[in-house]
Amino acid sequence: MVTELFSSNLLEFDVASKYANIISDTFTLIVGFVAIGIPLAIQIASQVTEKYDSSRLAKRLTQGVLVNPVSLIITSIIYILLSILFKANQSKGNSLLPSVIETVLVIVLIITFCLTIVAAAWFFIRLYFRVMDPTEDYIRDFLMLNDSLKLKLLMKFDALSNKSSYFYWIKKLKIEDRFYYSNFTASKLSYVSAGLEVLIEQLKSKSWDSSFVEILFQFHKKVVKTYFGPKKHYISLSKSDVKFIKLYWDALVRIIRVSREAEDAKLSFHSQRLFATMISHIIHDPRYVQIVAEDYVLTSDEKINLSSDLYEIARWQGNQSGKGIDLVIECEWFRELFGLLRHVNFRADLTGIVTANRSIVDVFQIVTKDHPHKVLKFYKNISENLSGDLHSDWINSKPTERSKNWINQFWRDFNKVEYTINNLDVLEDKVKSLSDGRAFVKYGEFGKSVPLNEDDVNQAIKAIESNDFSDNILLRYMKSTGCSMLGELAFQGRWQEIYDCLEWKHPRESNICHLGESLFASSVNELLDLIFRELSSIENDFRFHDRYELSPFVFRGVLYQLCYFCERSNGIGSLYGGGAYEDCTKKKKILNRILEQQGNVPLVGFNQETLDSVLEALNNSIKAIDKRMSNDICNKVVRPSNWMSLKSNIVKGWQENNLLFEQLNVGYKPKVLNIDTCVLKHSIGREILITTTNEAEIANQWGYRAAWNLLIQLYNRLSDSSKKGVLSDIVIDNIAVFASKESLQNLGFKLVKKQTWIHEECAKSFGYMAESENILVVDKNNVQINMTLNPLRAGDKSPIFSYFIDSNELQIELNIEVFYEICLNNDNGIILI
Repeated sequence: MVTELFSSNLLEFDVASKYANIISDTFTLIVGFVAIGIPLAIQIASQVTEKYDSSRLAKRLTQGVLVNPVSLIITSIIYILLSILFKANQSKGNSLLPSVIETVLVIVLIITFCLTIVAAAWFFIRLYFRVMDPTEDYIRDFLMLNDSLKLKLLMKFDALSNKSSYFYWIKKLKIEDRFYYSNFTASKLSYVSAGLEVLIEQLKSKSWDSSFVEILFQFHKKVVKTYFGPKKHYISLSKSDVKFIKLYWDALVRIIRVSREAEDAKLSFHSQRLFATMISHIIHDPRYVQIVAEDYVLTSDEKINLSSDLYEIARWQGNQSGKGIDLVIECEWFRELFGLLRHVNFRADLTGIVTANRSIVDVFQIVTKDHPHKVLKFYKNISENLSGDLHSDWINSKPTERSKNWINQFWRDFNKVEYTINNLDVLEDKVKSLSDGRAFVKYGEFGKSVPLNEDDVNQAIKAIESNDFSDNILLRYMKSTGCSMLGELAFQGRWQEIYDCLEWKHPRESNICHLGESLFASSVNELLDLIFRELSSIENDFRFHDRYELSPFVFRGVLYQLCYFCERSNGIGSLYGGGAYEDCTKKKKILNRILEQQGNVPLVGFNQETLDSVLEALNNSIKAIDKRMSNDICNKVVRPSNWMSLKSNIVKGWQENNLLFEQLNVGYKPKVLNIDTCVLKHSIGREILITTTNEAEIANQWGYRAAWNLLIQLYNRLSDSSKKGVLSDIVIDNIAVFASKESLQNLGFKLVKKQTWIHEECAKSFGYMAESENILVVDKNNVQINMTLNPLRAGDKSPIFSYFIDSNELQIELNIEVFYEICLNNDNGIILI
């Protein structure tokens, strides 16, 4: 009934025939709106975004969720196809389709046409409004600075969780973190990249508009809050997160260049400060390795090239003509990295801190070489932000229970160590010993002491991680870097700049004593202590320049500093006037290295008389150290352990020639034999017996020489007891022959190893090379050599008796004696030919 009514009404109206009359007009409208309008709109979008070189900006003007060029073209094609079908059905005057289907087709055409026209109209209206949108609005959208409804609701719940305990579970979910760390897709990253592209261009052309600078600050705040906020370092970073950080980093690098080229001082200042803040956050982040590529390694889009970017900005700023705000090359960013308000946790990963310090030295090299007028600014920016004490404060914690007072012993040993960035593994081991029980085992008293609980351990760790302790380590680290920079200045011959830096701390026109630290040493004692502590780094770790080693230039700079201090205080007195004996050799070496540079320091800021005074003080100090070492050596008691070690090494050297005696048919007796001979009398340095110096090789040589001296004595005594003979008397059978090399070879002996000759036909016959024209033949069957065995060295079969004569002088007389006898069975046992 309904179908019949519907069909009859449509047939009476005759929709198909009426629509056939206007269908050509609809084609005209479709062509106007779609075929012409869409290409024109795309051309407009391309022209508007042409200078940005970003497809996302063009898509912003034309793209929509439902209405976009693609959807308009598709609906237009659908309409055209349906229209062709409708026209084909009406072409012969009679409809080939049932009337109901024909009517439905017309309705679909009408709906499709209306949708296409409305969508096209909406497309152009939206295009107009998007073209007219303020640039800062869509930049905010691209940079995701406008909080979405989802985020507003989530943060509302988060605020409720802070007010009411009923919503504490929301805090547990870390809603805000989950929102931010939702792994940026490639699409989102492209939007951020496009937003930064527009922002940079607007900052370049409209830097007077504060709204764009405000957007830059808001985006910076968003990046810092998202990735480097409190406890954010516990959250792992994905590759897309790292790319997001890199996008902002690269944008800052470009903004620094753009602002300098546009001579916009305000923007230049702000962008470099933001850049410094990012460096600070990155190098102190435990995830540094995930964010930053290796030093000076170029990567595509994976990680930040911190060292190379920083170096390139500094080099670029140095090459700019005219004055500008050049904070990077002047190291103004040091305040953000290690300033007074920045707490440096040296127990975390040090890779970032070491990299930043290396970059400081690299930038300083640019300044020293090409821009010496910036040296003082560079020096001041570092020195003004240093704090701490070169001599560590006493670190301790006090548990409330007396049974835990054993920790005082731990702190006593802990504070004996001077902690630097090179021995932080020792610090970490000591911290771990508190929690794993090793410290309690070492310092606790059985039955009276109890281990530390978790709160006590945390209290101890908190004391170690205090700002003062970290500042002390940082100060020592930067003082070491100051040595390297001093060498750089001396290498480039920037003596006036060194003078200006030293004068800046305490200007001679001022009577005020300025507190605070400086990169270079501010007194003679501090300078000497610094070089003593950093000598190993100066000689081994400092870099080379144009085939020149940097360490001599460091000592050259030290000599200049000594001259400066001498000129300011009318003398420097004795250098290294005290200290332990073990340090004297190192101190003497330092003074000699400084003295080697006496002909290489110009008279800048002082006269020749000052230089001569310093050189005299150096020479007198070296003599004083020598005298102190001599007195100390003469007054110390010989260490029994040193003497026992020395005797053992002498025995080892003796045993190297022991085989020669065994070949002579030597026997060992427990009694003292009648021939007492001193086989070695030698003066040795007394310090060998009182210090830990290893003289094993020299002692071996003394034992070796003693054995040869005894062999020479035996040769002489055997010669005196010999019987004259002729060459035909020699019978090669278990004999020992002493002769020249030529004679031994003629007799059929050959050298098999060091000092050992064996007869080719009789293996029991041995030869010894002697510087004599005579041939001494010893029949081992008829000659017996006995030696007194040292009862203390019975296991080594050692016949030597060693002792020393000590008269409390620098030299000690070493004596090595042997007791022996020669027994002859008959007169034919020894023949001299």
